Amino acid sequence: MRAAILSVGTELTVGRVQDTNSRFLAAELTGAGVDVVEARTVGDDLGQIAQAMGALAAVADWVLVTGGLGPTADDLTREALARWTARPLVVDGRALAHLEAFYRDRDRPMPPINRKQATRPRGARLIANPHGTAPGVMLRLPGGPVVVLMPGPPREMQPMFRERVLPAVRRASGRVIHSRSLRLVGIGESDIETRIADLMGSDPSVAPYAGLAEVELRVATSDPDARRARSRVDARVAAIRERVGQWIYGEEDDTLEAVIHRLLLLRRETVSVAESLSAGRLATRLTRVAGSSETFAAGIVAYATRTKETLLGVDPDLLRREGSVHPEVAVAMARAAKARTGTSWALATTGVAGPTPGDARRPVGTVYLGLVGPGGEVVREAHLFGDRDAIADRSAQAALVLLWQCLTGRDPDVPTLPSASPTGRP
Repeated sequence: MRAAILSVGTELTVGRVQDTNSRFLAAELTGAGVDVVEARTVGDDLGQIAQAMGALAAVADWVLVTGGLGPTADDLTREALARWTARPLVVDGRALAHLEAFYRDRDRPMPPINRKQATRPRGARLIANPHGTAPGVMLRLPGGPVVVLMPGPPREMQPMFRERVLPAVRRASGRVIHSRSLRLVGIGESDIETRIADLMGSDPSVAPYAGLAEVELRVATSDPDARRARSRVDARVAAIRERVGQWIYGEEDDTLEAVIHRLLLLRRETVSVAESLSAGRLATRLTRVAGSSETFAAGIVAYATRTKETLLGVDPDLLRREGSVHPEVAVAMARAAKARTGTSWALATTGVAGPTPGDARRPVGTVYLGLVGPGGEVVREAHLFGDRDAIADRSAQAALVLLWQCLTGRDPDVPTLPSASPTGRP
């Protein structure tokens, strides 16, 4: 089965907004065993949208369109589908009642322009949207493809696709699609592919997707028999684990912070953080997890050099001699966080995020991570890339990777301070 993706919005074509929808849909479809043959982006132009729909319909069994379902004059995706298929737009009574109730429940009158969100081309059906006011649209063309229109905001589109659209795609395939995702950190995509190259070119498929300093491997196959499909995927996953298992932290929707939370719960341990470079991002990651108050105690953002001395007690002579970006400073920050909060573990980040240049020893992207645990201290140096925000985000990820590696005993040899434990592991 073949699919094509169309992203609609001038904000995409002029570069104001990044097109994350195409990437999400391509990954989901590929993981479900669907061949994604093309992806396009067009602006808010009625003729261009209609033309792109027709072109993609000629090469695909499913055409998935995102964006342009809002109430304003430049939201033209419904109209484009109606024009291309020569079908009139009709008001869907149930959708209109839902919209009116949506505004009534919020004690607000429904703006007249929102009425267009309750329309659909004749013969199409609407797809419920519990997360917004714009329902999706699904139209099965006689002798042709299925065209699906979905809202542009990812928080609306993603659950609609997973809960409503993807099951329909799977039913239409006439085969059972089975997939599993593996999540890896501490190893790059190219290194992974080198290690499992012979496992990637056959059935089940193995597709890598790079994220923020981590990689997802989606293993998928399809078969008329569900048991056979599951067995093939499980065998391929086992083979992958033999090659790269030391870097696999979880599966499916696991996040690194959620896995760390579960490990700390199991060990009856806690963690705190002291942040400079990452400026609260590390604490934010650790507290995203439901129930995180059981394992996360506190976060201290000591951004200015002076604050590292006054708030955390970092040796002022060390700060004057070496500056705030130094491995001993990172460990001193972690020590202070652990002492002040009484946690089992403490993480610290310090580094040069830019755009102001660093120096010859510590250019932009130089980061030091300090970790103090029950058995000792570890410091790690990292050289990260990207703009200021990207470096800060990657530093938080790198700190979480270090903690996970130490909690699981999977940390590689890392530079340690003289006061660290002989093994280099907390």
